[in-house]
Amino acid sequence: MVYHYTTIASLDGIIRNDGIYLRATHFQHLNDKDEVVWCQESLRGLCEDLQDMSDEDFQLYYNTPYIISFCNKDDDFNMWRLYGENGKGVMFCFDCKMIKEISKLRPETVFGKVIYSNIKERKEKYKQALDDYDIITTNDPVEDMFAACAFVKKDSYNIESEERFAIIMDKDIFFQNGEVIIKESQNGIQHRMRGEELVPYIEFKFPIEILKKIVVGYELDFERSKTGIMKILKQYGEVYQNVLIEKSIHNK
Repeated sequence: MVYHYTTIASLDGIIRNDGIYLRATHFQHLNDKDEVVWCQESLRGLCEDLQDMSDEDFQLYYNTPYIISFCNKDDDFNMWRLYGENGKGVMFCFDCKMIKEISKLRPETVFGKVIYSNIKERKEKYKQALDDYDIITTNDPVEDMFAACAFVKKDSYNIESEERFAIIMDKDIFFQNGEVIIKESQNGIQHRMRGEELVPYIEFKFPIEILKKIVVGYELDFERSKTGIMKILKQYGEVYQNVLIEKSIHNK
């Protein structure tokens, strides 16, 4: 199982009649502002194919990926505090094996555990990510090297025990003033406001079967919350009838 801590208000957007919808956020808008870039800085020194790449081409690859974050900590107090509204949210429990199978069937996606590293070891850890995940997202091997950067993160974040579902966007190719222009596709990209920040994201639909359980945060009234969650599940029919609803083990 993998777990996703979020607000209780997110329930109605995630659970729908045709699937489980999770938001993949552009890496530049995650909690660590150095996300992915921290590892990409090392790429040119690691790969001969990148040493002669122009800054414009490098920037093109730099624009991906979009990331959905999970963790492998079940009903964890720190994760409630960080992402579950200090116990006022919910925790989704998802079938990890099923998510892995989905990622294998979709060539633009990769699923795996984050490898944590300090700055001195990041090249070594990046190579480990390439080996561990055998990333083949496209026909472009350079794209795959950049995709691996999504799975190396600063060790100051290791408390999160993060697992990631990364989406690598296609490129749009067109002519402009006689020149070939290549840009990241905007197909399916939406935006939301987070404070004063405009955050790009992609909604990715998973099959309903990945959802096994919903845990109610310890700061919420369990019976009232359970009743509300059951109403949401019932409005989408019997497909959700086997989803368990449980109370967090933590106390107020």
